Amino acid sequence: MTNEQQNVTAANQPMTSQNGLREGEGGEQKNKAEEEAQEPVLPTMTREQFMDASLDVIIRRNAAAAELEYLERQALTGLESEETLKSKSDQLRARLEALLSEQLRLASYNERRS
Repeated sequence: MTNEQQNVTAANQPMTSQNGLREGEGGEQKNKAEEEAQEPVLPTMTREQFMDASLDVIIRRNAAAAELEYLERQALTGLESEETLKSKSDQLRARLEALLSEQLRLASYNERRS
């Protein structure tokens, strides 16, 4: 996003008065604190940063999934003990879940930016 696009985006944001109330659509006012309590705080990212973060998560998820698949193949061949494979497999599944959460958070961020 260029500097000019960011300035236009900022100019389109509703004004906030000194008492913390924001003028909403249709002349309604919302309490700024209530609005912020309902929405999680999201970092400000440029489009390039968002794309880089999204690609990074996808790459890490694919790598973890490939490693999990490799471990499952090793389990079939019996090259490592079941306990070792189970421990590694559980760690990889937890990492995959964390990466999925990160990917969903980024998708939510992207929707709110749009």
